[in-house]
Amino acid sequence: MAGLTKAQRAERKLLTANANGSSAAPEQPPEQPPEQPPEQPPEQPPEQPPEQPPEQPELLAMIRDEPAFPGGPVAADVHADEIEDWISHGWQLAEE
Repeated sequence: MAGLTKAQRAERKLLTANANGSSAAPEQPPEQPPEQPPEQPPEQPPEQPPEQPPEQPELLAMIRDEPAFPGGPVAADVHADEIEDWISHGWQLAEE
């Protein structure tokens, strides 16, 4: 009976005793869960200022003369941190 609580063991013992026709009472009555205090309304979180939209990342326009594959893109808006990677793949910064 590993993994059973005392209450589960007592209940199982009572059930097996009743199934055998015996009216033996369990050694201990099943444990009652502790009484719950009356429910209280949930606390209201402190008021927060209205959410500001997240900052848009800095994007730079890049182009390439010919697509890398048929039907591929020739223009893209690229995050500033990725510019060097795109340049190494044949893209150029677009002139404004």
